Amino acid sequence: MIDGLLRTALTGSAVTLAWTAANALHGKHLPALWHYRVLKLALLLFLVPVWPLAALAAEALTALSPGLPVTTTGIAPAPQIPVTALPPAAVSPAAPMAQAAPAALSVDLIQILTAVWAVGAAAVLAYKLWVYLRFRRSFLGQNRPVSDPAAQAVFTDCKARLGIRRTVALQENPLVPTPLSTGLLRPVVVLPALPLSPEELRYLFLHELTHIKRHDLWMRFFSMLAAALHWYDPLVYLLNRQIRDFSEQSCDEQVSVPLDRDGRFAYGSVLLKLAADRAAAPCEWAVSLSARETIERRLMCVLHAEKLKGRRRLLAFALAAAILTCGTAAALAVRKPLVRQEDDAAQNSRIENAALRETLAERDAQKDAESAREAAVWFTPEDIRDIQSAELVWWDGTVYATLDDGAPAYLESLLDEGTEIASSGCPFHSILYLRRSDGVLGKILPAEDSCAVFQSGGVYYDFGPGDNGELYALFGVNTAKLPQYSGADIQTPAEAVAAPGDTAPSGGTAAPLYPDALRGDTALILSRGGTLLPDDDEASYTVMGGIPYKFFESKPRAGEKRGTVYFEYKVGNKELLDGYQLSLLDTLVNGEFPRNSSGSSYGFDALDEYVGYSPDLHRAGGTKGEIGYTKHSDIFAIPQYTADECPHEFTVPLYDSEENIIGAFPVSCGGHLDPAATGMTIDDAKTAIAGGAV
Repeated sequence: MIDGLLRTALTGSAVTLAWTAANALHGKHLPALWHYRVLKLALLLFLVPVWPLAALAAEALTALSPGLPVTTTGIAPAPQIPVTALPPAAVSPAAPMAQAAPAALSVDLIQILTAVWAVGAAAVLAYKLWVYLRFRRSFLGQNRPVSDPAAQAVFTDCKARLGIRRTVALQENPLVPTPLSTGLLRPVVVLPALPLSPEELRYLFLHELTHIKRHDLWMRFFSMLAAALHWYDPLVYLLNRQIRDFSEQSCDEQVSVPLDRDGRFAYGSVLLKLAADRAAAPCEWAVSLSARETIERRLMCVLHAEKLKGRRRLLAFALAAAILTCGTAAALAVRKPLVRQEDDAAQNSRIENAALRETLAERDAQKDAESAREAAVWFTPEDIRDIQSAELVWWDGTVYATLDDGAPAYLESLLDEGTEIASSGCPFHSILYLRRSDGVLGKILPAEDSCAVFQSGGVYYDFGPGDNGELYALFGVNTAKLPQYSGADIQTPAEAVAAPGDTAPSGGTAAPLYPDALRGDTALILSRGGTLLPDDDEASYTVMGGIPYKFFESKPRAGEKRGTVYFEYKVGNKELLDGYQLSLLDTLVNGEFPRNSSGSSYGFDALDEYVGYSPDLHRAGGTKGEIGYTKHSDIFAIPQYTADECPHEFTVPLYDSEENIIGAFPVSCGGHLDPAATGMTIDDAKTAIAGGAV
């Protein structure tokens, strides 16, 4: 912030100073309009940062002017004299050359400067706002429409003469001391309560309407804004005052140029008449025709106004080019920051050192914690007492601590009795570490199956009914975001093997029928609501090409009691996907179908084996080309007809992802089977149709 303000102030001040020098040397020989345009350029540089454009221009010039090759002509090359290499002498490293660096300020000092600037800018803006409100209350509140038809006719004629098509109101006010124009968005010309002839009205209307046509009120507004932003810069106040003065003088010039000598004397008489014993209106919010302090210069502009030509025109171009050169040089000078918080190298070094110290401290703490966990003993039911703290460590090393002080005692009350409970043999995902009040650190293994079961030394602990959600809630663990095993990870559950006395409990499962069956990522399947089928059930396998594959049952769709049987091997296995399926992977969220606000999943059926379950809403196209989703329940609800009664075509609702009906989806009956010809029963035929066999 401070750097940007200083850079815009430098470029704007450079042009203002260059104009001041040009005005002192040749200002009287140049028209007021020339001065006004140069001052508007300085105002632009006070408000708009131009150094990025200057940097681009400098780079372009550098690219267009490459270094010229150095050639030597007429000089014979020096003879090559063999030189015997001498051992290098010890040379002390040269001291680095001092380089000019941008001013480096501390963060605290920059914050203080920013606060001081903000207070000053707010104070200036508040004062300007107070002036405006006083102006509206004291003056503009008394405005009344001009009722004189002659004045209205002259006003309309002047607008047409200047080519002004926008709406400009004409009003009168007994309190204003001089004619003025005001209103940024809705301009108004206000007349004082003075007897003025139609010819005098014509002159003052041309003056005020010229202000409106040139948008001089906007220049006053931006000049005020620059003064508020750069209140610390005295040159911005000089610029503000000169813009106001030359705005009036250049307007007088434009009105006077087409007038003859008598017309100019008449116009000057109007200025004198209105300036006598009267003060100007507030200059930020209105432009007035007359002001006593500049009346002499304005009369000179009126009487001697003429177009630039000859030497005066050449002088104007030369001075404008010189001033523009000063502005360009200032912009090039501030391509790099004037003020920086600190040297980049020092800042980077300090950040790197702090990050290194923090990393080392974290690493030491992590090593200490890992060493303590390695020394932890396996708890038995008798060991679980006076628990003071607990941590759940996931298989990838992620540590979850209990959320509150009451959680360890709650764990103790649930784990103090051990029972022998059959386990499904699912890989262990995490270890529960418990620290007692005497400092002993012990551990048990949560077995991640359908119930919250722990084991240690062949003893299983039943944490409670249902899954491990209640346990995870004590640690603030979001089960939907837990890291999952990959296929390689579940092959070696090291902690499960390391548990002492970990033998198969009584009542365990029988040996699998196909020990070498091709399985899949069972941890991933379970995390997505799937159910592992018994290893000793022939129906949970299929043999293809001599290789046995293991099945599992997916979680049921919304409204259904049973899931679908899929291959374990296909869940999460990208290598089995074709090109079309790979193109659909972006529609998944963390490998699963996205869900709507009511919890229903939606997506493409082509990915159901990869995800591990079928979505509740299936991607489909409507009868009118709409893209939406259908529900299996709607399709299965279609009644069964005989071949003679069936209409053969049906429609079911088409939904958007939020299950709002957006159209209809066409469904065909799929044809009809002749039970007598096929040997099927009616129930077999329905099953075949539903399964897509027909």
